[in-house]
Amino acid sequence: EFYDKLKPICLPSPEFRTNTFVNLAAKVAGWGVNKNNLPSSRLLEAELQVTDLGECRRNLTSAFPQVLIDKRIVCAYANDKDSCQGDSGGPLMMFRRLGPKSKMFILGVVSYGNKCALEGYPGVYTRVSEFMPWIMDNIDI
Repeated sequence: EFYDKLKPICLPSPEFRTNTFVNLAAKVAGWGVNKNNLPSSRLLEAELQVTDLGECRRNLTSAFPQVLIDKRIVCAYANDKDSCQGDSGGPLMMFRRLGPKSKMFILGVVSYGNKCALEGYPGVYTRVSEFMPWIMDNIDI
């Protein structure tokens, strides 16, 4: 059953494979830990900004030298806002125009980061559009 905080989300359109969305707003949501490092009893949301992949790579290489930051990744950041432990698997979303209306699309899936909301370190999300062929092969529609 759907309600205000639980709704279906649109899968990425072909535009999502070629558009970097750098500097555009995205929203992350989850029930992970809050600023007090305690599990949240309510759904938390944060407005983030998609960051440049090269900048993301430079910022994260020191913390995660073994991790490949490539086109399968999208990074997002905002001062003092981030996804955190317990949010993994949750959505990174953005509004995009679909015909006459704006719809919420999934851009990424919460993957990892360097601690939570650590200045200079964006959150890392798996870019859903890079896996659309696999998704379409494995869903029953």
